[in-house]
Amino acid sequence: MNCGDLGSRALITKGTLTGVLDRLEQKGLVIREVSQDDRRSVIVGLTTEGHILFNQLSGLHLDYLKPAFSTLDDAFIETMTAQLAHLRTTLQQHTDRDQVNTTSSR
Repeated sequence: MNCGDLGSRALITKGTLTGVLDRLEQKGLVIREVSQDDRRSVIVGLTTEGHILFNQLSGLHLDYLKPAFSTLDDAFIETMTAQLAHLRTTLQQHTDRDQVNTTSSR
């Protein structure tokens, strides 16, 4: 994933992302490479150690959330899933539109 997309998805600024990636790279959890398609773009990926840690932590995170979600009925979860998918699509369209406007104004 490129740094711009990662920053947008994580909802953090470019400056904050750089610091986070520096620390993760020092720990051997991510690797940064210049994109072969666009040399101005940097692609970020997890190392083997990063994948292992992600899988461990995501399992713990899901285990932590299960009790809260277990109190919700299936109909509520289905409704919320649909609403959140709609919200995500709307926000992505807005982000895409902003990127086109930014690119075309250069």
